[in-house]
Amino acid sequence: RPYLKKFAIVDEKFDNDVCSSGFAILEYNPAKYNLEFIKEFLQSFYGIEQLKEKMTGGLYPAITSPELKSVKIPNPGIDVQNKIALHIKTLKDEIKELKNKALENKDLALVEFEKEMFNND
Repeated sequence: RPYLKKFAIVDEKFDNDVCSSGFAILEYNPAKYNLEFIKEFLQSFYGIEQLKEKMTGGLYPAITSPELKSVKIPNPGIDVQNKIALHIKTLKDEIKELKNKALENKDLALVEFEKEMFNND
C-alpha cells in the first residue's frame, strides 16, 4: 500500500532475515542513483500520485513489480542526487532538533508556570 508512504532502505546486515513478502526490491547501483533520493521521490506527492494510479485491489491495494518499474522517476546525475538527498536529510535533522527543543521548552514553561502559580516564595 504505497499511499501509506512506508518505504525503507534495508542494509546488508539484514541479509538472511525473514520478512513479509509484500514488498518490492530495487537493486542498488551506487554509480547510477542514490537510494535516499529514490526513497524521498517515491514518498513525495508526485511519487505517491503515480503509485496510486497504478495500484490495484480493493481491500489491500498494492502495486505490482511491473507497474513499479513503469513509475517515472527523475534521474539527474548522481552528484545532483547526492546533493538533494543530503539537503533533505539536513532539513529533516533540523526539524527533528527543533521539535525536540520545542518539547523541552514546553516542559520548561510548564514547570515555570507551576512555580509561579503555586509557590509564593
